[in-house]
Amino acid sequence: MATRFLAQCAFFLLFSLAFFAPKAVSERLLAFPENGKWGFLTPDGKIAVSARFDELGALSEGMWPVRVGKKWGFVREERGFSTIAPRFDEVAFFNEGLCFARSGAKWGAIGKNGVWQIAPRFTFERFLIPPSHFREGLAAVSVSQSQVNRENLRGEWGFVNRRGEWILRPQFLSAEPFYEGMAQVARANADFEVQEGWMRRENAAKYTFVAAPKIDGIAFFEPFLEGLAAVETTVNKRRLTGFVDRDGKWAIPPKFPALLGYAPDDLAVGFRGGLALVAVGNTRENIGFGWIDKRGNWKIEPKFKGAGVAFSEGLSPVANLENGRLIGGFVDPNGEWKIEPQFEKMG
Repeated sequence: MATRFLAQCAFFLLFSLAFFAPKAVSERLLAFPENGKWGFLTPDGKIAVSARFDELGALSEGMWPVRVGKKWGFVREERGFSTIAPRFDEVAFFNEGLCFARSGAKWGAIGKNGVWQIAPRFTFERFLIPPSHFREGLAAVSVSQSQVNRENLRGEWGFVNRRGEWILRPQFLSAEPFYEGMAQVARANADFEVQEGWMRRENAAKYTFVAAPKIDGIAFFEPFLEGLAAVETTVNKRRLTGFVDRDGKWAIPPKFPALLGYAPDDLAVGFRGGLALVAVGNTRENIGFGWIDKRGNWKIEPKFKGAGVAFSEGLSPVANLENGRLIGGFVDPNGEWKIEPQFEKMG
């Protein structure tokens, strides 16, 4: 199953202007390197934790993953001491208060106190780290192929709740986290043909499989956002993106060469505030960025040569070419200039 395409075409990489910094938190610690090690500073530059960690991971929910030797633990951002001593072989990231961690060959989930909330029993054999995390109270997890064979399961992947109880027992060839009650999965039918689609949560006890629309070749899926999910597929030998609804039907047929506009705190691509940023054209000369509504109509015509990743506080950076250079300003959700073009870099 192909996922997370984040259709960042070369033009987006060339023309995108917006970069988002983390939100300022007065008490948070700042990581610093020293002699090949990592430590932490207070906002006023004082050393809170001396540089003694061999590696530093990405911050999540106020927890810094740190490695000492071959073991991983966590430092709490606002306190600066090792709240979870390095004792895990690998760690992922915290979401909804839980983090997948590996001990030996098995993965489980720990809380922010370092205690196993789900004892290690999952494998994630195909991945270096778990591709999943807890969302909407559930996580996609996988079991070993030997367990699949031993228990005659139809797939390695299933879903567990925060207590580690199976909500959907292993039956999928692959699975992604839930967004808005929809989780992308792939499964084998009775004839062992691969079916791609979503598990739709009807209520706490009922889940329904929704087949993806018929596609030509490999498709790339994005999570559901505001009731629609982006799907990139091949149409007349061109890679184009459209949107499907919760019934797996095309709400907006695939007609856009690229979909952009992820939010800085959630890299899922799709609709935000009723708008989705898309690109048309395929050369530097005819590339255009604009926003569509949920009917696929242009809310902001694709008249810009560069655009930011998302609206923030009611504005988005956009840019056009002037004498071969991208010069930008800020527009509102109606495409009206609020800050006239004058900048070469924006955030």
